[in-house]
Amino acid sequence: MRRWWTLWQPELTNAANPSWISATRFAFAQTVRRGNMQLHKKRSDKPGGFMTAVDILRNLGLVAIPFTLYFAWTKIGYRIVVQPTWSSRRHAASSISRLTIMNMKDRSLAVFKAHAVFDGMVLPLKDFDPPLILKAYEAVNVEIPEVSNYYVGNRPFEWSPGIELHKIDIFLSTASKMVKCKHGAPPSQFSFAKRSNNTLVTTHTATFNDRVYNDNVRYAIVYRFDGVDQTAFVDQAGFIDWRLSPNLLRPEEYGSAEAVKNTLDSSGTGRIIGPYFVETLQKDGNHAVKL
Repeated sequence: MRRWWTLWQPELTNAANPSWISATRFAFAQTVRRGNMQLHKKRSDKPGGFMTAVDILRNLGLVAIPFTLYFAWTKIGYRIVVQPTWSSRRHAASSISRLTIMNMKDRSLAVFKAHAVFDGMVLPLKDFDPPLILKAYEAVNVEIPEVSNYYVGNRPFEWSPGIELHKIDIFLSTASKMVKCKHGAPPSQFSFAKRSNNTLVTTHTATFNDRVYNDNVRYAIVYRFDGVDQTAFVDQAGFIDWRLSPNLLRPEEYGSAEAVKNTLDSSGTGRIIGPYFVETLQKDGNHAVKL
């Protein structure tokens, strides 16, 4: 193998002078040799010397072993965490209504069926067609179809009242084996606040026609504009959150839902928005009679 300095090509100013090229190459090679000799001499003069390339690679290999084992573990075998949700029904069989499935491995998994095992009985939960593809480290919610009844032979079967979900084993049918899931759930906000000695702030959400409102809203106007059903709120100050006119009412014009409707009718807005009604919104999220 040719040494790398023999491949060095200087900027030729006289291509017709091959002896000049040879002399330049020889001088460059001698300079490199002297530099290497001086470098080795300096290294040998230091106490302990330097690690060889083999020593460096050996130490790097020792450091890399734990990482190699960890990444290999993330790709070998299966580890599925599941969180079931229970639903009690009056017009269908009470059962598990949802599975939150989390793939804890760095590999995809095709799931064909989901089963529950309890007290020596296997209960079908869901068939996946096409198969459910769980990607690496992915979490999905699976809705379980309702059924009218469960039977063991010809005998009706019902889940035990007050059943503890962690005692129900969930299995997933894959292409090669049945995988038993581990029960798991994220820590609750209440337990987190208690452990960290903090106060938990609770929330309450009131909605009307999929719009969120609070105690500052007194009325809702449900109308149709440009062929679309819409909802506008009237707040405690008389403002109406729409682009129509009027959008601000005087105190005597919004003392009641009937007063709001009379004001809109007298202004001509009622004819623009077509059939509409005004509804009183209560603090508890309920609503009164339409006007």
